[in-house]
Amino acid sequence: MVKKQSFALILGIILIFSSCYREEKGGIKIATVKKRSGNHQIYYPELRGGEQAVTSKINRDIFETANLSLDQCEYKDNKEEMKFKSIYSIKFNEEEILSIRFDQKIVPKNSIRTYHEIKSITVNKDSGYVYKIGDFFVERSNYDRIISQFIKEKIISQNIDTIREFQGIDMNQEFYIKKNSMVVYYQPYVYTTRSYGPLVIEIPFTYLFRIVKKEYLDLFVEGSIDRGLLEQCGMFRLN
Repeated sequence: MVKKQSFALILGIILIFSSCYREEKGGIKIATVKKRSGNHQIYYPELRGGEQAVTSKINRDIFETANLSLDQCEYKDNKEEMKFKSIYSIKFNEEEILSIRFDQKIVPKNSIRTYHEIKSITVNKDSGYVYKIGDFFVERSNYDRIISQFIKEKIISQNIDTIREFQGIDMNQEFYIKKNSMVVYYQPYVYTTRSYGPLVIEIPFTYLFRIVKKEYLDLFVEGSIDRGLLEQCGMFRLN
């Protein structure tokens, strides 16, 4: 009986160390950090592990993104008095790519109105590079025109009441990545009212099949893609 108990204990210790080893072997881990100061609450992910210089850069970029609405707010002269809360959700975390969305709410001093903004960052965990939207598309693919047309059609089909005509995206377009889709968004007062909130448009990668770089398409799209069928439908690739 004693031998069986000893064996079970040894086995348990081995399993514990094995699980720790697998966790470390996986490379970078992500922990949630909470910072609270006065009226401000900020939740953000912090990377641990990997190359120290790269991880430190990524963590700085993430923290800056978590604070963006507070730093850019038109009421920033009174930012200590305003209420601010930033929470995050990881939208994509596979291989080297990490994409994070922040939902940030602001209540200015002496106001009952809540302002909801979205911020995001998509970063390469190996290099620390922060992606721009055009990085994922074939050069000279007119991705901006194709995405802009999709957004225009969505605004019309969903009967979204905008405060001005849609102008299209540019190279600095705010976005984040999800499995199977890319999401672009605009802050309130760009195209929508404060009460409506941010304008958020999700674009399936299958719609963008022709123009997404090969190295990203299989990573972003869950399951296999029937390329033959897409090509028969005119969805031929540019690269």
